[in-house]
Amino acid sequence: MDFSSLDGADVVYASAITLSIIPPLVRNALFCWIDKFRAEGGIFVFDSNYRPALWESPETAKANIIRAWSLCDIALPSIDDEIAIFRDPDDRSVVKRFANYPKCSGALKRGELGPISLNGDMPEKLVFAQAQTVVDTTAAGDGFNAGYLSGILSGKSQAQSLQIGHNLASIVIGHSGAIVPRAAWDRYQL
Repeated sequence: MDFSSLDGADVVYASAITLSIIPPLVRNALFCWIDKFRAEGGIFVFDSNYRPALWESPETAKANIIRAWSLCDIALPSIDDEIAIFRDPDDRSVVKRFANYPKCSGALKRGELGPISLNGDMPEKLVFAQAQTVVDTTAAGDGFNAGYLSGILSGKSQAQSLQIGHNLASIVIGHSGAIVPRAAWDRYQL
């Protein structure tokens, strides 16, 4: 398989949607490429983003998502996806399960409750304001991911990055559709 279009990348991001829409042979080759990419210093980011209808079976989805979690450097799971895939009863169970991936850090997205750190370094006094307006939750997770990753990859602390991600997701859900109009950004400070 040819993944040369990714040559020179510092960070590669994928989700379970990505994995579900490529053939198994390509999926396996991608995992092998990611392993080599990380060995050469690249950062692999993975988001569960589980859509059952896109997979051959729940078992196939679970096996491939486990493989992705075991390879990732930055994990961005959502509580709903993790419960659906792994039957975790609550957020604490998800965080505990992620301790099995010692090279992996990141954040568990929990919607209006705000994110929690997968690293165990969550400041106790960190409070996440609820969104003032909820119009459409489409792309809320993507908005969080963008904000969180912009923080982490630019050297901000875990707490700052969690806050940036939450704030950005709150902005995204205040608008219809997945793209916030450019003019709307002038009102916001992240």
